[in-house]
Amino acid sequence: MNQKERMLANLPYKAWLDGLSEERMENKKKIFKYNNLEPDKQEEKDKLIKEILVR
Repeated sequence: MNQKERMLANLPYKAWLDGLSEERMENKKKIFKYNNLEPDKQEEKDKLIKEILVR
């Protein structure tokens, strides 16, 4: 069982292993992009928020 599976199963896990820190960084980049999109970019905002929340 990898660390992400442990995390999702509510078991103790090590957040710095198995690519979790890289996933966090990618999500932070998406959140930054979402927060800085212009108001008229609603389609792109919708796409990004789904990517951010559905993991």
